[in-house]
Amino acid sequence: MCGLTGYIASNQASDFLSEGLKRACKKMQHRGPDHTGYWFHDSQNIGFGHTRLSIIDLNVDANQPLQSADGRFVICYNGEIYNYAELKKDLKALGSHFTTNSDTEVLIEAYRQWGHAMLNKLRGMFAFVLFDKKHNISLIARDPLGKKPFIYSCHNNSFLFASELPAILQMMPHKPHINPHAIASIFARNMRHIPDPYTAYEGIFRLPAGHAMTVQDGKIIEQWRYWHIAEDYDGDISSDALLKLLETSVERRMVSDVPVGVLLSGGVDSTAIAAIAARSQAKMHSYVIGADEQDDDIQRARIMAEKLGTIHTEVFFHPDEHWDGLHDIIKTYGEPIMLLPLSYSRKISAIAKQDGIKVLLSGNGADELFYGYNGMSRIYKASLWAQALSPLHAILKPFVPGKFQDLFERPGARKASLYKREAHHEQALFMPHEKRRELDNIVAEQMQYWGGVYPQKLYIDEANFLGLMTENTHSVTTASDLPSMMESVEMRAPFLDRDIVDFAMNCPANLKLKNTDGRTIYKAILREAVSHFMPDALLHAPKRGLGFGIQEDTLFKGAWREKVDNILSNPCDADGLLCPDLIRKAWHAFLKGEVSANPIAKQLAVQIWLREQA
Repeated sequence: MCGLTGYIASNQASDFLSEGLKRACKKMQHRGPDHTGYWFHDSQNIGFGHTRLSIIDLNVDANQPLQSADGRFVICYNGEIYNYAELKKDLKALGSHFTTNSDTEVLIEAYRQWGHAMLNKLRGMFAFVLFDKKHNISLIARDPLGKKPFIYSCHNNSFLFASELPAILQMMPHKPHINPHAIASIFARNMRHIPDPYTAYEGIFRLPAGHAMTVQDGKIIEQWRYWHIAEDYDGDISSDALLKLLETSVERRMVSDVPVGVLLSGGVDSTAIAAIAARSQAKMHSYVIGADEQDDDIQRARIMAEKLGTIHTEVFFHPDEHWDGLHDIIKTYGEPIMLLPLSYSRKISAIAKQDGIKVLLSGNGADELFYGYNGMSRIYKASLWAQALSPLHAILKPFVPGKFQDLFERPGARKASLYKREAHHEQALFMPHEKRRELDNIVAEQMQYWGGVYPQKLYIDEANFLGLMTENTHSVTTASDLPSMMESVEMRAPFLDRDIVDFAMNCPANLKLKNTDGRTIYKAILREAVSHFMPDALLHAPKRGLGFGIQEDTLFKGAWREKVDNILSNPCDADGLLCPDLIRKAWHAFLKGEVSANPIAKQLAVQIWLREQA
C-alpha cells in the first residue's frame, strides 16, 4: 500500500515539474512512510515518485519505482494483488524470471506475457502506471471497484498523476478553478462526495473504477472499461457457495508479511470476516468504536471478541477530537466529503498502528451487495410492482404520481431519472435559482453511464449496483482507503473481492431479502452463510453502521453547535455558486427542526474545504 505520483511530458520536464514531483511525494508521506523513491527517464520527460508502506516482501529490492530486470519496464504501483502467488506460478511456466517476492514484479511480468489482458486476471485493489520503454507508452489502470484512487490531469503538454488531490496540485504552478458542477453535485439526494470521474477542480479527474488508459508523450491515447460483470455466471448461487467465496477472499487478504487486525462491530459482516481471519492468525487484534460503554456496537463487539478470542480494543467518541479529525480528512482528501465514520476509521487505524498493526480488514460493501440497508424491503416491493406492470408502462406512466414515474423508465435509466427529477431539492436550500439553472447534472450523468453497464430487470438491483459504483463510494471504497492511509495502515475489504461481486450481481433479490413471519430478513443469503459464526441474538439484531450511536443531528445541536454555527453563519460563496444568506437561513431552520441534518452536514463539509482554499 503506497502513494504514487509523477508526470509524462511531451518533452523535457521543467525544473518546476521535477521539483513538484518531490513535493507531491512529501505531501503523501503518510501513505508510505517506509521508503520514498524516484525514477526519471533518460530524456527527462518522464518522472515517477513513490512512497511505500511495506506489506508484502519487506526487502529493499521491492522498493519502487521498480524496473524490470532487463530494464524495459518501470512501474509505479499502489495496492495489493491477492492472487499474485498463483499468477507468479503461471508466469514462471511461461518463462518469466523474478528477482523479488513482491506482487509489484508480478504486474510487470503479467504485462509482458499477457498485455492488456492481464487486467482481468488480477484479484485485488490497485492503481498503477506501467511504462514500456520499448514502445514509449504507459498503461494505467484502476481496480474494478475503485478501491485505490488515481487522480490525473493533462496540463501544459504533460500528463500528471497522483494518489491524492493535494499531491497533484504540487506539480501545477497555479491552483485550478473550482468546478461548480462538481461542488453542486454533493447536494444531490444521497451524495456526500463528488462522483468520479470529476473532482472539485476543473481539469483534474479521477480514473473511473474498472477503467484503464494508455498515455504517450503527455497525451491520453485511449481510455476504456476493462471490467465486466459476469453476465453468464455459471457458479452455484447458494449460501454454501457464498461462504466458500468469502473464506477464499478473507484468506487471500490474510497474506501479509506484517500483522493483520479487524474492525469488529459485532454485526454480521465484520463478525464473519473476523471469525474466518482468526483461523489463520493467532492473537488477532480487533477494534470497535462507540459513543460510550452502553453503545450497542460496543456491547455486541464485546460478545463476539470474547467468543473469537481476539485481543479487543474499545474506542470511544470524543467530540473535539473528531471535529479536528473531520477537518484533517477533508484537507487530506483535497475536496469536500462528508461521512463521520471516516473519522472513526482513522482513529481506529491510529490505535491499531500503535499496536503494531499495519493491515486491517473491514466489512465494507456487504450492504450494497446483499441489500442490508433499512428500507430495502419497500424498494423491493415497488420493484416487483413495477415489473408486473411493465407491459403497461407506456399506457400507465402519464397517470402515475411523480415520485413513482422513475420506476417506469427503461432498465438502467431509472435511478438517473430519479436524480434528474430531484436535482435541485437540496441545492435550493443554498443556491439561487439562476445558478441552479446553469448547472450540469453530473450525478445523473454517471448514474446513466453505470446503469447502462449492467442493466437489471428489477429496480432494486439497479439501485444497489449504482449505490456501489457511484452513490455510496464515500462509505465503501473511499472509506476503505482514505482514513486508514492517513495513519499509514492498509484497509482490506473482503466483500469487494471481484468474485464475490460477480456472485452478488447474479444473486436474485429474493435470496437477499426474505420475509419471515411478517419480518424482512435483510442480507438473508449472507446471514444464512455465516450463521454458525454468531449467536442468533446478534445474527438478527437491527442494522447498525460503524459509529451508528453517534448521529449528526445530535452533534450539530449539541457538542458541535458553536463550531458549526461559527462556520455556517460566516460562509464562503464558492465564487458565487452559493448564497450566504440562504446558508444562514437553512442553518437556523435546522436548529428549529425544519431542515434535516443531511444537507447541513454536506454544506459544513463544503465550507470547511472552502476555508482551506482561502
